[in-house]
Amino acid sequence: MTPLRPGITGFGSGAEVDYRTFKAAAYRAAASAGAAVEQCAQAKGVTPSFHAIRMKHPDWQRSVLCNRVFPFIVVVSDPVSAAGVQPVDCPEIEASMRQYGFESAPAAELVRALAAKDLAALNHAEQEQARYWKPTRVVDVIFNWWD
Repeated sequence: MTPLRPGITGFGSGAEVDYRTFKAAAYRAAASAGAAVEQCAQAKGVTPSFHAIRMKHPDWQRSVLCNRVFPFIVVVSDPVSAAGVQPVDCPEIEASMRQYGFESAPAAELVRALAAKDLAALNHAEQEQARYWKPTRVVDVIFNWWD
């Protein structure tokens, strides 16, 4: 089952996830994992399609991204860049975020190649954007820098 749904790219949707809710949940998730929040970035303007919070643990450094339209998160290896993100499974962070209403998907689902049926789930404006930007993975649609 794909996490793609109409509006998830940010095109054709007026909805927006509350950044303060995401930030509070991420701070709690970091604390529960023994990590500290290093940096918070609220998406403003057209791009990116997500908010980001960087966490540092003695054994790892990761960022948690939250789609701006749907409460969907992904944990990624740093760095976060327009060239693409690398999802990683981080069950402790994901479980903590789910307690606050955030959804996630396994990294394998997010890095798999896009199929025509995935793009069919998007609205017309998003399908046009996908044709222009040519994303290759599911994660590239949900967490993007399209403008």
